[in-house]
Amino acid sequence: MSGGNAVIFSGQGAQVAGMGEDFYENSNEIQAMYKTAEAISEMPLRKISFGLDSRLNQTEFAQPALLIHGLAVWSFLSKIIDDPIAVGGLSLGEITAIGASEALSFEKIVRLICHRARSMRDSLHAHSGKMVALITEDIGYINNLCEKINHLLGSGSLAIANHNAKNQYVLGGIPEAISLVKSDMKENAKGTCIELAVEGAFHTSMMSSAAIEMKRYLQTVNFDTFRFPVINNADSQVLNQQSIVSALSNQIDHATDLVKNVQTFEAMGATVIYEVGPRASLKRCINSINPELNYKHIGTVEDLESVV
Repeated sequence: MSGGNAVIFSGQGAQVAGMGEDFYENSNEIQAMYKTAEAISEMPLRKISFGLDSRLNQTEFAQPALLIHGLAVWSFLSKIIDDPIAVGGLSLGEITAIGASEALSFEKIVRLICHRARSMRDSLHAHSGKMVALITEDIGYINNLCEKINHLLGSGSLAIANHNAKNQYVLGGIPEAISLVKSDMKENAKGTCIELAVEGAFHTSMMSSAAIEMKRYLQTVNFDTFRFPVINNADSQVLNQQSIVSALSNQIDHATDLVKNVQTFEAMGATVIYEVGPRASLKRCINSINPELNYKHIGTVEDLESVV
């Protein structure tokens, strides 16, 4: 296959202790990035990222740590591959993609991710929620299940939060709703059901207060011209100056759709997809969407050397 590159940045959940340390040890530029980010965020991001602080899995700290890792990797990868035809990211990874596209300076993108992470933390504290992954292609069953449970427990109790592969949907909702999902899946033998170890129901209406706060903040931000197209994780449209405020705020409390993102990359001419993140968290999903795509994961200096 020959064609263009697309780059997708990993989302929350891809973090691993030690991420970015090899880049930090080998680059004065990366060292400066971490120090600048720490000054802006007032967080010990090196300790958090390199495994010396136990808070890496908390939303408030995981998001800026993943952003810095992604931009650190990108600062090297961008020098050895052709400019991508488009970039994107899973949830917070879309913010990293905007940083890679140079629509915001490094300092501004760090401020943005910190505000996003803290807004989402506050929503998580206000609402108790859970998420569950369903391995099934039966979207009719899933829609009917959501409708039935919302009728029983109240509107907004359960919603589709992610469509990550052709046969994988993630639902988010209140704990009672997730319990009913697991029972119904088992009773009707509709597929595999896996509860996720997350802090709350991301990408559902339970995050609406964070979306409102994010929109307020984004209205104060001036975005520069995008170096290359950025695909929105929720609706798969190319971001522009007119759409970016609503797109990035809506993404917080609406479902993300990796399947449509990858299909959009393909339609734009991509035959190679680089996942930039600490681990290959999207490999199985992307391969299930189209196994003919040339998938490459870059998360360490060693991974980078394999591309050269």
